[in-house]
Amino acid sequence: MNPGPRRTEGTEPHVLLWPHTDDPVAPPTLCEQCQTHFAALEEVEDDIPAAPNPYEHGLKTLRAATATPLSTFEDRWKADRLREVTATRTALDAEVASVPRMTAAEKAELAAFTPPNPYEAGIKALRAKETR
Repeated sequence: MNPGPRRTEGTEPHVLLWPHTDDPVAPPTLCEQCQTHFAALEEVEDDIPAAPNPYEHGLKTLRAATATPLSTFEDRWKADRLREVTATRTALDAEVASVPRMTAAEKAELAAFTPPNPYEAGIKALRAKETR
């Protein structure tokens, strides 16, 4: 059962949230107060640090103690390969970004293009039958 909208703590009555979601329910145009409120909420959400991992130090120590030459080589190789793949991807993205996707002539041709209608012949035949 959906009990309907509820007010969130620290909000004005016209800023509502539906239960079980984080989607704000607001009029199509937000008032300045709502825009300020939502911007403040986004800033607060971005500033939340990650929760501390109580096992991280112990796991690092255990991994270092149980490391073999083969496992350290594998970890180093994976890190190097990932770095190479990332560098290649960045270079390819920069190269692709420098090439225009469409020229002005191609854009104009696309804007003037009318796709074929595969149903047109069948519809004309049915209309011709109806008029007989």
